[in-house]
Amino acid sequence: SRDALQLLHFPRMRGPRPSAAPRRCRRRHAFTLAGTADVSGVGLHSGRFVRVRLGPGFPGGGVTFVRTDLPGTRVRASPADVSGTELSTELGGGGGGGGVRTVEHLLAALCGAGVSSCTVALDAQELPILDGSSAPWLKLIRAAGFAPT
Repeated sequence: SRDALQLLHFPRMRGPRPSAAPRRCRRRHAFTLAGTADVSGVGLHSGRFVRVRLGPGFPGGGVTFVRTDLPGTRVRASPADVSGTELSTELGGGGGGGGVRTVEHLLAALCGAGVSSCTVALDAQELPILDGSSAPWLKLIRAAGFAPT
């Protein structure tokens, strides 16, 4: 039966059954970074070496990616700016090469840390994969420190 199948795959949960609909994060994000933090590595899909600097953002500015290899190229992290999702999430660019790829782990770390405003400067199209998780990004965010926006 269906109940028996669920018992085989999922441990018994105590307390009320969670709703099937996802809940929005109720935590109010009101922080930026107090300083800067640098990291470098290789992009997973491009294989290119990239240097990244996380820094303070502007109040209400959200997360903004600045391509230092393409002067004047700024990409905001917003659902409206998603231009591709094949193998990774690409923001901006629209096929013109001015976008930023593989942003998922960094954005997850920023959101989890409560950072709503940040500037991310990078000198290539793709963020480095680091260890493949959000943990190294979170370590960098903590190293930069937090400041209210």
